[in-house]
Amino acid sequence: MDQKPVSYLALKSLLGHMEANKRIQTVIACPSLRKVEKTIPLRIDHLAFMSDYEVKINNNLYSFGVIRQYREGPPPEEIQSANGRGGLRCDLDESGYERPSYRLTKTTGDICFGDGLDDDDEFGIWLEGRIPAHNKIDLNPAYDCFVQLNLTTGGFGQPSRPVQKIPYEKKLHEVMKEFMTFIFGGRTCPVQVNCLEIYSTTQIIRLPVGVKFSVHELGVPTRISSVSEVLRPILDESCFPIKHINQRASIELNDPFVASAEEVTFEDHRDGSLFDVIRNLPHFKVNIFNCSRFNEEEFIEFLEYLLESDKKPGTTYQLAYDNERKYKNQEIASTFLRIDAGIMKREVIIDFLDFIIQKWNSLKERVRTTYDKDVKLMYFGRIKSYSVLKIQVLGNRQATNE
Repeated sequence: MDQKPVSYLALKSLLGHMEANKRIQTVIACPSLRKVEKTIPLRIDHLAFMSDYEVKINNNLYSFGVIRQYREGPPPEEIQSANGRGGLRCDLDESGYERPSYRLTKTTGDICFGDGLDDDDEFGIWLEGRIPAHNKIDLNPAYDCFVQLNLTTGGFGQPSRPVQKIPYEKKLHEVMKEFMTFIFGGRTCPVQVNCLEIYSTTQIIRLPVGVKFSVHELGVPTRISSVSEVLRPILDESCFPIKHINQRASIELNDPFVASAEEVTFEDHRDGSLFDVIRNLPHFKVNIFNCSRFNEEEFIEFLEYLLESDKKPGTTYQLAYDNERKYKNQEIASTFLRIDAGIMKREVIIDFLDFIIQKWNSLKERVRTTYDKDVKLMYFGRIKSYSVLKIQVLGNRQATNE
């Protein structure tokens, strides 16, 4: 059987259609492909910068840790447990002491949000200052250290497996930088990302100089206004305005990223009526997580508002409440229970109400609401069960009059 070599154009087409992780693994296995691979746009559905030494690409979570391997005999239970979890997410010095301060080293191309240290870092750095000076020299650990690359496939909480282990000759942040440079560095065109999420603003994202991302959805753990200028250097101009802004904070209409988006996702942390807030949102799709304040009367008033407005057909509002949390507000609990019991039907077409018929003399569908008490949704990397109330505009006054 003849084995003809793959042509250059066929190779580029093949690499271009590969899922991102398979493509990365192919280049690792065949280093000679690296140069041509860099010329082909890399497409990632979901890219998440989780923490200093963790990055998630689609369904694969890559993480680095320090493994301590004893020269003689089994390791103590504490160290064995840490090794089993993929290693320490912290550097060690020559004497084996943890050095969380090492991660704060900044290099060219890194994204640093300027937020304070998290609690673990503050405590660890405080402990560093209490290490006796003589112990820094006299101690000789009975183990050898390695940096281990771990791979977790699947959803939140899945076990990881070791992929590669190298001698601990570089700090964790240096290894992470090399890994990110291998994936994202030297590309001739922006990395195409459907959803880019940042899980923490206390981390330093180790990126190569010059990398650009063209993003459809941007998710951040705080108000977008507090991080937008830091992120702007890595966002390609072609993705502006960003179509979907997802922030784990209340909505802020004055921010240009939010104002220009077609879709927004945010958490409800405001006082007062939720519907007073969302009725003023100009966005085509609005998703609200952990909503905690509305009642039946406000809900009906909002539907009346939609019927009188000129909202574009297809405009959608989705209100989600985490089923694992106890209701903090009895009004929302009562409303959800009443909907579920059938007082408000599971699917309600509002145009049959008398006051609507009298006002517009039309039986056309205008607004639809649906309710489901068990919807699996992903929110910042975690798939959970939510009670979801969905409100959709099917037509507007202008369309009805025509």
